[in-house]
Amino acid sequence: MVAKLAAVAMAASAASSVVGFMGSMGASRSARAIGGANAQLISRDAQVAENHKIAINQKLQLDLDRADKEFEELQGSTLVAFIHRGVDFTEGTPLDVLVNNVAEFEHDKNIAEYNTKIALQEQDEIAAFSRMRADVARLQGSAQAGQFRSQALGSLLGGSAKVADLGVKYGVLG
Repeated sequence: MVAKLAAVAMAASAASSVVGFMGSMGASRSARAIGGANAQLISRDAQVAENHKIAINQKLQLDLDRADKEFEELQGSTLVAFIHRGVDFTEGTPLDVLVNNVAEFEHDKNIAEYNTKIALQEQDEIAAFSRMRADVARLQGSAQAGQFRSQALGSLLGGSAKVADLGVKYGVLG
């Protein structure tokens, strides 16, 4: 009778350790999958930043093209106004006005290009930080998976030790 109870207790202990092992291994797979999914979401932020850089560059080009056209119209209108008034625009104040317009226009373009450069650097930082966060998410998932695998092995070893103890205690094992 004792041997039967010991065998049942040993079987229950072994089954319990196997169930614990399976549960921990499932949790390990889930932790790795969650880490990977989180990394994918965060990596998407990096791709969004890269795409935003393209849009920023395109906007700068459109703004510069539009500014060039507007500047040509301004210079043309200024020139026509001087000619209409009978002013010699090739020297003196009229020439100074035209040259000053060019200098201001170039300055404005340089500012726009500088601001775009800063915005692009910000997007680079966002993308780099997102990639680092994705790497951390993957590492966290792997670390958790490793912890669960350790628990799984601990469950098997603990269950095996308990089965052996029960076997020895009740004389089922030598």
